[in-house]
Amino acid sequence: MTIAASLFFIEHPYTRQIKKKANFFQDGSIIYEVKNIRDVTTNDHIIGVGEEEPPFVLIEYSDYTCLFCASMRKTIKEVVDDNGATLVYRHFFPLNNPNGIKRAVSAECVAEVSGEEVFWQYTGFLYNTRPTNITDKTLSRFGINIKKYNDCVENPGKKIEKIQKETKQLQKIGARGTPFILVIKDNKIAGYTYATSKENFIKIITKAIK
Repeated sequence: MTIAASLFFIEHPYTRQIKKKANFFQDGSIIYEVKNIRDVTTNDHIIGVGEEEPPFVLIEYSDYTCLFCASMRKTIKEVVDDNGATLVYRHFFPLNNPNGIKRAVSAECVAEVSGEEVFWQYTGFLYNTRPTNITDKTLSRFGINIKKYNDCVENPGKKIEKIQKETKQLQKIGARGTPFILVIKDNKIAGYTYATSKENFIKIITKAIK
């Protein structure tokens, strides 16, 4: 398998057509079974689900306030796109990080109000611009219903519960920081990495999926 290493700029990293519809706060149907970590289900933010089993799955645990996470966006996108892989996005950060929680809740509300395709576009925006405040102008840029969004962020209980569960789960397996990226092959964790160079990331993926 060849992992291409070409560089190109894209404003919002994940704009591939989404084939999964999610219901975030009910038990989800299992998409991929994974040993030693929570299965990938329709509750997840996931991109690159096709009719055939992907060559590998990346489960990315990230924090919207993390500079290292932002620096990995292009590399992760290229590896996923070039190999027809699947990417799963989950939250991970210290639970006393108010800015991280605020942005994660915002992204979850965008997903609830406007769907997964807009969630991925908005995720790219958060990492690229690191906004201090989310304005109505920003929301309108993505076609988000402002009233529904505001209703969501003003009642964040279920969103925070989801974020906390994802964070605590990863703490249990010993993850120390963000981004923490798991490589899943044949339903098993085949490798992992924190922030690293593009060249090293490709080496890790290549070794894991052999």
